[in-house]
Amino acid sequence: MSASHSSSSSTITTITTITGPRPSKRYLEQSEIAALRFENTKFPLLVVLDLNGCLVVRQGPVIELREHVKPFLEYLLEEHYVMFWSSATTASVKRMVDKLLTPEQQTRVVAIWNRSHFNLTPEQYNSKIQLYKKLSGVWESEYIQQQHPFAGLHPWAQWNHHNTILIDDSEEKARHEPYNHICIPELFRTEDPNKPHLPLNPGTTVLSQVAGYLDWLKHSCNVTNSIKKEEFVLNDQYNLNWQEFWAERGRMEFEWDEAEAMEDWPPREE
Repeated sequence: MSASHSSSSSTITTITTITGPRPSKRYLEQSEIAALRFENTKFPLLVVLDLNGCLVVRQGPVIELREHVKPFLEYLLEEHYVMFWSSATTASVKRMVDKLLTPEQQTRVVAIWNRSHFNLTPEQYNSKIQLYKKLSGVWESEYIQQQHPFAGLHPWAQWNHHNTILIDDSEEKARHEPYNHICIPELFRTEDPNKPHLPLNPGTTVLSQVAGYLDWLKHSCNVTNSIKKEEFVLNDQYNLNWQEFWAERGRMEFEWDEAEAMEDWPPREE
């Protein structure tokens, strides 16, 4: 626990930190159920995206984008079901989402969650404490469950540990459902002197590799077991070629902003 003192009085405000959750016994048991794969069947996936440090990096009013995040998001909106969940405030989340998506694209997003969706006390909300993204809270949302493409048609048609993926740069935040998590390297500002060297396979980016991994997961009937057996590792065999992806769907390659494309090439993460 930590305490903060008010400068105007001797009152001590106690801020209760949050104990890191552990996976439930049932969750761990479910993760052991062998995942059957159906190469000709695409199962719906709910992809929960972090924002700062994952898709963007903020410094004051400046927001930098991870390389090729625009085609990555369009791929997700085309192939899967997308929601955002950030520990930032409502206003900050809106600024980041507005930077990433057009108004039309935002209408295709399942939900946008912010700091208010962590069930915090007022003191916790206004303090920098470790937060945890419990996907069970997502699954308990009636509104989000209604966004399942087959909601109401079958009793099994619901979002759960079988078909939900959290993409976040923090393993700690995902500790409640570790086998629903794709952990990617934290994004740093271009000019950050502490930015680590991040070598990538030629012709790939972090997000194209993640997209390739998701393309593999979409054929699994139990992603927890698939991730447990073969977690996402950077520079593994997974990669999605944007040109081939759109060509297979009878569309030209996704056109993102030309200026942004020039800024992102060569990739900043190197």
